[in-house]
Amino acid sequence: MKKKRKMQLTPAQIKWREENIPNLHNGAYRRKYTKALLGSLRAAVDSKCLYCVCWQQAKIAKCGVPTCPLYNVRRHSDSAPGEANTEGSEEWKW
Repeated sequence: MKKKRKMQLTPAQIKWREENIPNLHNGAYRRKYTKALLGSLRAAVDSKCLYCVCWQQAKIAKCGVPTCPLYNVRRHSDSAPGEANTEGSEEWKW
């Protein structure tokens, strides 16, 4: 069985990402990113989703990208558990 390799970020990459996180909500997004780096899976998912929607937290709940690997682990406000949220998905159709 093939071992999974954990992706390692260089200190320069981490610094660049931290510097590009907007200083909103008294640094809450930066703290979440730091928690993700320390191993919090929930913080990692939240950070990636925030990055994807340009740090607009309200847009996360309306995610319409079911092809995203994190889609099924995200909390969606208007979807029942296991039900796809298709609101806004037309813009993502290729």
